[in-house]
Amino acid sequence: MHFNSLLLRRKAAHRQIVITGTDFGIVKEALRRLRREYMPFATILYIDGSKQSNEMFSHLPDYGTDKPFSAYICEEYTCKSPVYSIENMLNELGLD
Repeated sequence: MHFNSLLLRRKAAHRQIVITGTDFGIVKEALRRLRREYMPFATILYIDGSKQSNEMFSHLPDYGTDKPFSAYICEEYTCKSPVYSIENMLNELGLD
């Protein structure tokens, strides 16, 4: 069992998915859709723009937005351009 996990980890890219936005309804739906998927090598971060969030993620200053929804898909610590809809986010992740 552990060998399979190790082998999969060597082959599968680690993804970071950073979610931010001003419309909490859209953000909440995006997070709900992501949680339904099996992504063992993905980290999902939600940055809400609050003081606490800004302090916690101070090393991520470029992820703020004034748009209702933004998702940044990163693989092996390199991020693509943001997407602005849940459908585009799922498409980028190959989950459509």
